[in-house]
Amino acid sequence: MAPAACGGGRGRGRGRSALSPLLGCLLVFSLLCLCAVVCRAQEPGHGQLQPLPALEVETYNYTSFQEGNSREQKELAFSMEARIYQGAIQVSPDTGNVGSYQDIMVNKSGSVLLQRRFTMWRRVDNGSGSATAPRVQVVSFNSTFSINVFHLPDSSPWPGEGLTFVVAPSRDEPPPGSYGGYLGLTNATLEANPTPARNRFVAVEFDTTKQDYDPSDNHVGLNVRSVVSVKTADLTAFRIATNSSNPTNYTAWVEYDGAARHVSVYMGVRGEPKPASPVLDSPLDLSEHVPEKACIGFTASTGTDFELNCILDWTLSIEVIPEKKSTTWVVIVAVVVPVTVVAVGVAAFFLARKLRARRSMERRQERLEQQLSNLPGMPRGFAYDRVGWCYKKGQLLLVYQYMPNGSLDQHLFWRGVHEQRWPVLSWARRYAIVGDVAAGLHYVHHEYTRMVLHRDVKTSNVLLDASFRARLGDFGLARVLDDDRETFTDLHVAGTCGFIAPEYSVGHKASRETDMFAFGALVLEVVTGQLALRAGDPRYPLLSDWVWQMHGRGALLGAVDQSLGADKFDHDEAGRLLLLALACSSPNPGDRPTMPQVLQVLTKATPPPEVPLFKPWFVWPLKPGSRALCPRHVGKSLDPMSYGPK
Repeated sequence: MAPAACGGGRGRGRGRSALSPLLGCLLVFSLLCLCAVVCRAQEPGHGQLQPLPALEVETYNYTSFQEGNSREQKELAFSMEARIYQGAIQVSPDTGNVGSYQDIMVNKSGSVLLQRRFTMWRRVDNGSGSATAPRVQVVSFNSTFSINVFHLPDSSPWPGEGLTFVVAPSRDEPPPGSYGGYLGLTNATLEANPTPARNRFVAVEFDTTKQDYDPSDNHVGLNVRSVVSVKTADLTAFRIATNSSNPTNYTAWVEYDGAARHVSVYMGVRGEPKPASPVLDSPLDLSEHVPEKACIGFTASTGTDFELNCILDWTLSIEVIPEKKSTTWVVIVAVVVPVTVVAVGVAAFFLARKLRARRSMERRQERLEQQLSNLPGMPRGFAYDRVGWCYKKGQLLLVYQYMPNGSLDQHLFWRGVHEQRWPVLSWARRYAIVGDVAAGLHYVHHEYTRMVLHRDVKTSNVLLDASFRARLGDFGLARVLDDDRETFTDLHVAGTCGFIAPEYSVGHKASRETDMFAFGALVLEVVTGQLALRAGDPRYPLLSDWVWQMHGRGALLGAVDQSLGADKFDHDEAGRLLLLALACSSPNPGDRPTMPQVLQVLTKATPPPEVPLFKPWFVWPLKPGSRALCPRHVGKSLDPMSYGPK
């Protein structure tokens, strides 16, 4: 009977319903699935708790560190204050110029991390048929490194502050203000306002300065999401003195057992065998404190007292969790897919046109639902049933939440153009809107599952709800990057004139820094009430050029929107926003702040960035001493005067 149902048949079969072939194919499909399930159930160990899979071990070995070594430059990520010098990694700054100690070495923090992001833990199914929740498999690792904490008694009366071995959430620069007792790990704002999304690090500290929460100025501690250690050990009891003016090279062994969820730290004089007993050991479940993917390396800091924090050698052996691959249903898929294809083809031949059209619409709706639920940059908690959509003649329209106050550019530039005449946007609302946009960009740059580049940040893409809370919209040009990528290369330039970074115009590579440039142009528009492109002024065609010359004249606040009035805006906040916007508008991407730094400035946790009085030249290629051209407008000829001093 089954062949007749699938093949259509003749004679008496001609009077049957058009659904009969489909039912026959579904019967065949069901039988195949049943056979597969029965075979699967008969496999040994089905339904039983399976042992965790064994993992391979990879090793990174650095017997010394040499300047210019291509392998080390490729495998290690150095912060701005760290470098390789005299055969060692200087995690915090070093200088041979005695007269520069105070300028170069006081109140600094640095980091050196492996470029690779390691999968530190994963959830593992308990075996087919098991009803229990997945288990968590955590990797084990051994990290052995030699340190030299060198105190300069002629320049600093006491050593300070310390060095850490860290499992960090990312390769980002140390947080602003992470010098002193914060050891390059955190700062006062993050420490005072802990949240589940912040301070996701675990570190072993080698501390040479006694804070109120430390046992001594010569101790090792285990730091879990805070510089207040959960466990400490005074090294004096082990005849170890990291704070001595006569420096001794020490070797530390940090051994983490992922299965036992336990860490042990050993320490001894360099060249001697590993001691039999640890200086510190403690239970530790990394899966509760660090992201699934994290970076491994070192941080260090100095305070008003300073020291050299040197790594002389380093060996890391770590278990590697492979990429997720599933081959359980390969055989079943190999059988089911061809049968399904044949069944769909036969069913489509015999079904009526109306049924085919209905099924086609159902498939289209399923695809659209999947696309909507995976739109890049969507806010947390986004669900398909919260928006509407319309698909007709190949065009897809999305319906978002209604924003009664329109877009930001309407309030800044077109208040009298529309039927509803908007009042002048108050200073408090402008400052709050900038904070909302910054929070949205921080989310897609640093908090979303993968990095998202918006690529079209501008005032017309900022929507305002009934209470003037800002929403960053229009992700039509956005790109979601893979974990191992930091940039996206375009064939053509995308975006809006006035908001396009010069290096993107030339090299067609979008990055976080190009979004930061557009954010700077947006902030300038919000503060000045002027368009990013000043068509009426040939001397300063870009708004940033005009604001920069105001800054050079010492009249920066003269750039504030005149419609606000001199006494209707906060002068400190206005100067803060203008300096922040100029820093973001720097022609050279390396000089622009990151979004975490922007949030620190906006919340007034740190002072505004220092901005030169004259706009720097844009250099291309991006290396010191070179100068390059940059287009004044997209699609027009290159003009060497477009980005530089006026």
